[in-house]
Amino acid sequence: MEHVEFYKRFPLLVPETLDPLKADGYIETPEGERVRITIDASTHGTYCVDIVKSTLEVEELLQSKKAELDVCFQQCVSGLSFVKELQHSLAGVSTLQKKISQFYGQIVKECDEQVGWDRVESFDKKTQMMRLKLK
Repeated sequence: MEHVEFYKRFPLLVPETLDPLKADGYIETPEGERVRITIDASTHGTYCVDIVKSTLEVEELLQSKKAELDVCFQQCVSGLSFVKELQHSLAGVSTLQKKISQFYGQIVKECDEQVGWDRVESFDKKTQMMRLKLK
């Protein structure tokens, strides 16, 4: 019966197994944003932040609340209850992603209108640093 409830509640998160939980796909944040996520509880034997892999922003959010979330997650009695708690813990991810998107949008606009793309020497792989020629 848990399989049916899991599929109804999280139709875009496909479980390979429910006990221990091993799943891959998407879940929605409380704000309605879809977040790509991979869960593998088979390596830890307990529900905790460390079994979740996702975008950098999601992982940073979870790590920032790790101690609090691990206590909450360890009380989960099933994969379904864990994913429900995980979903609630993702509040604010869409706000963070929106701020990051606005920030990069501003950088692109400034390169287009003021700096010029010909002055951009390089980006790092994570697009967190840009080198410009100023002369």
